Amino acid sequence: MNIDNYNNNNNNNNKNNNKNNNINSNNKTISLLLILFGLPACGKTYFSNKLIELIINEDQDSLKELFNNNNNNNNNNNNNNNNNNNNNNNNNNNNNNNNNNNNNNNNNNNNNNNKIINIYHIEYDKIFLNINDSLNNTSIENWKPTRVEVYNQIYNITNNSNQKIILLNQFKPTKSYFYNNNSNSNSDSNNSNDILNLFILDDNMYYKSMRYKFYQLTYNNNNNNNNNNNNNNNNNNNNNNNNNNMEQEDIRYCQIYFPNDLKKSKELNNKRLIKNNVNDEGIEKMNSLFEQPNLDKNNWEKENTLFFNFGFNFNDSDNNQIKLILKDIKNKFYNFKKLNTQQQQHHYDNEELLQFDQKKENDKIITKNNIIHQFDLHCRKIISELMKPTNNNNNSPYSNQSKLLSQYKQHFLKFILTQFIHENNEYIQNYSDIIPYKEQLLNNFKNNCLDKIIK
Repeated sequence: MNIDNYNNNNNNNNKNNNKNNNINSNNKTISLLLILFGLPACGKTYFSNKLIELIINEDQDSLKELFNNNNNNNNNNNNNNNNNNNNNNNNNNNNNNNNNNNNNNNNNNNNNNNKIINIYHIEYDKIFLNINDSLNNTSIENWKPTRVEVYNQIYNITNNSNQKIILLNQFKPTKSYFYNNNSNSNSDSNNSNDILNLFILDDNMYYKSMRYKFYQLTYNNNNNNNNNNNNNNNNNNNNNNNNNNMEQEDIRYCQIYFPNDLKKSKELNNKRLIKNNVNDEGIEKMNSLFEQPNLDKNNWEKENTLFFNFGFNFNDSDNNQIKLILKDIKNKFYNFKKLNTQQQQHHYDNEELLQFDQKKENDKIITKNNIIHQFDLHCRKIISELMKPTNNNNNSPYSNQSKLLSQYKQHFLKFILTQFIHENNEYIQNYSDIIPYKEQLLNNFKNNCLDKIIK
């Protein structure tokens, strides 16, 4: 994505969303986040490939069935949200009830829509190499840009937006297939298409925060929809009628843990022929840091975790095991329910919060101030270069623009850059972590400065 889209994302996204809502008002979109995590060489990639092969060749209907409980899932979530929002006024409640009735009325229409199913196999190892190639970076140590990239890509796809900065082209499905419910239509026509996206995230994810960040997407999307609904309540009746047909995008989460076996992981890892193979020391360190799913403390993991307790023989008999797991995965997605607000907030136990929260906040402040200082210097240099042709010409039409650009610099640092740091605070812990995005951010700043000069 071009960073230019990031600067005014709120206005642009609102315009695009309104446009899309009018065209595809009866469409459903379901996004399934399937997280695979465990030590290197524990079988995650092999499992992913076999799972996709099974779905495509033998069991395509397994995912199609998930369209059938889309409305029920959304209605359950709306009820939970209404119970938690004690400050809603009567008008908002009436509007929400009307929206639910409209969704039910549209259910029959949705059942007749064509179905498109996209499967994304997201291999962090490959994305890591692609990012390093794009940055001409030979280092194999910094994985933070890869983690930011995957999250931002999925955020953009699930929210149908260009809000997040990405370094690579937008991810394309590994496999796609199509159900045509009308013999006279096709996937490229103007007929309504319901879409199901299955994202298989193939990574170690040894910190639970790495997994929880994706679980939170199920709430982020719902919050965006709630904000849109509240805004719609303030519009006139005609606009409300147009938007009442909208289907909320449904995002669901499931994770599969491949239990750690340090000895076996090192043994199999040494047999792998990949460019960025982790060494034994790296696996041992990862194993010591690994935060296994804690079903007693973390409610969000309790309901959404499967344990991979099979051993692969790397032959045709594996299909029987994968069929069993696919059935369990489908059940998890089919019955997925978001936690209420109170349960969501206590995803870590109180002792951890007390121990780490203050330190993390202090570290964030130091990091943000350092990055802003460095970018301030870069921005000053850009402004100085732009003003060079006018320095000796008091009659130049550009000679009075320096103050305007300085004001914009403050806006850029305070809002655009600060927002980017805040949204990626888990991965941006020092100035070097933002370097992959430095060129895009500064180009955005320079282009907007030029626009202001021309105007």
